[in-house]
Amino acid sequence: MCEALGKLTTILYLDATIVIAQFLSKSHLAENHSRLLIYFIGFNFAKLVGHLQMSHVAHENFQQLRKSIIFSCTLLNSYIILRHFTDSELVDEEKLLMGCFVYSLIVYLHFAMSAISQFCTVLKIYAFKLGKRDSEGLLDPTQKLEMFNA
Repeated sequence: MCEALGKLTTILYLDATIVIAQFLSKSHLAENHSRLLIYFIGFNFAKLVGHLQMSHVAHENFQQLRKSIIFSCTLLNSYIILRHFTDSELVDEEKLLMGCFVYSLIVYLHFAMSAISQFCTVLKIYAFKLGKRDSEGLLDPTQKLEMFNA
C-alpha cells in the first residue's frame, strides 16, 4: 500500500501548489487569477498523465518526478511562502504565475510534439495523413489502409 501511495507524490505536490496559492498568497492568486492557476496546474497534470500513458504503451517503468513540473511548482510555491512570511515583494505574484504558466505550456507542447514524432517514426506513419510511408519516407498513394479494405 505504501508503494501505491508513493506513486501519488507529484499529484499531491500539484495539489499542494493549489492549497499554497489559496491560503498563503498575499495577492489571492486562487481567487483573482483562478483560470491562470487552473491552466498552470492542468498543463502540468496533462504532461504527467501523458508520460504515464507513454510508459504504459512502451512497457517501461513510470518515472513520476519530472524536472519541469518540480521546477515550476517549486518556484511558485517558494515565492508565495517567502512573501507570506517576510512581506518582501521581489516580483508580482501574477507575473510569476503567468511566467510559470507559459513555461508549463511550452514544456507540454514540446512533450506532445516529441511523442507524436516518436510514434510516427516507430510506426512509420504520418501524423495527419492516411497511408504508410514508403522506404524513402514518402507517402505511397497506392497503399491503402487495412481498415478501409475491410
